[in-house]
Amino acid sequence: MKKIYSSKKYCYYCNVIRRKYQAKRQLKNKGKKKFDKNNTHKQNELLEYSSLALNKGNINKIIDDTIRLSGNPKSFAISFRKLTRFDLGLCLVFTSLLEHFSEIKKVRFAFRKYLMPKDKNIKNMFIRTGIFRILCNKPIQIQEGKICILKVSISNKETLKQVLLKISKEVVEFSFKKINIANNSNAKNHFNKIFGELLLNVKSHAYTNEINKIVYLAGEVQQNVIKFAILDKGIGFAKSIKNRSNIKDRFSDIINNNNNNYVKVIFESNVKRHRDYSGENIKRGNGTKRLEESIKKCKGAKMQIISKKDFYELYFDDRNMTYRSNNDKVKYHEAIGTLISFELPIKEFLKGV
Repeated sequence: MKKIYSSKKYCYYCNVIRRKYQAKRQLKNKGKKKFDKNNTHKQNELLEYSSLALNKGNINKIIDDTIRLSGNPKSFAISFRKLTRFDLGLCLVFTSLLEHFSEIKKVRFAFRKYLMPKDKNIKNMFIRTGIFRILCNKPIQIQEGKICILKVSISNKETLKQVLLKISKEVVEFSFKKINIANNSNAKNHFNKIFGELLLNVKSHAYTNEINKIVYLAGEVQQNVIKFAILDKGIGFAKSIKNRSNIKDRFSDIINNNNNNYVKVIFESNVKRHRDYSGENIKRGNGTKRLEESIKKCKGAKMQIISKKDFYELYFDDRNMTYRSNNDKVKYHEAIGTLISFELPIKEFLKGV
């Protein structure tokens, strides 16, 4: 046996087989572009995300990265491989930014498989948000208890009615069925008022023009928590207040508000024109007030708002068992008017209704 393995004839056939195998392999891989993060010679610069949580850092980053990406899409790639968390609110912001540049610069964006989240659950959740349907015209499977990102104009009364019916059926009713309390009409009405008044706020106070009249919205029920976000391209809280105020009031606002943050002014001011609230009756302007009321009565709830440069959040502090607010400034972009994003744990919410 040793003589056979060491023979020249055997070595010759081994080398021939090896060469043929390598030739076939090279031919097969010739057209493939191998993704190598550590390859310093690769043309694309990688922009990575491990989290799409709605906070100041991520808001600013996604604005900067999208601007860079739209400048030369072939030289930049956004990777979600390490993504472990995302919020619906920031998904709406991301969608609005990408679609904005698609329209004004005629840029086409694509989602590569090798850049998608590595975690299968996160990947499936990310796909089901509906980003791909809007940006890449890819159909997605409709799922119970979830409203994929909708791009609609709520200036039309009939469209507004249809959107409200969809929210009521897919989010409110589904959430109550999940915890076997489908007959709680008071809680249903309270939820429907919140959604109805939020949409009326956007319709009445965004002052969007014909180009920017579109809004994005999304919702889902996840682990007995209702999550919802709506984004318009309007003028924001600050200009909306100024449009309704006289010169003296505007001057007073500039002096008295903290960090010149008008979202904070609306939620924490005692001035009647900022906090005009009609209570139980459905009325324009009630949406944010009723939502704030529900957030403060519901342990574990959270609300976050971007309005142009203003960022505001109201959240439950587990350590001190009370609600706290936080306000800051973020970068401005014309694709972002006002975003309202919130989370309401259903069982906790029902205790306060």
